[in-house]
Amino acid sequence: MASLKKQSFISLLIMAVTLAGVILAIWWIFISPAEAPNTELQQTESDFEAIEFDEQQINSELDDLEKEIEGLEMDWGR
Repeated sequence: MASLKKQSFISLLIMAVTLAGVILAIWWIFISPAEAPNTELQQTESDFEAIEFDEQQINSELDDLEKEIEGLEMDWGR
């Protein structure tokens, strides 16, 4: 009788551990990726911000060069 109870307890314990493993695997595969931050998207946004900053800097330098060219053209015309 004690052997049967011990055997049932061990079987129940194995089933419980197996069920916990299945639940953990389902969570790991389906739920965990949805909660994880999308680092690729963040990197892309960071790249766009860097490009926008570079574009503003280039436009500013281009404006400065155009003003310098206009000044040289006026000096040349004298």
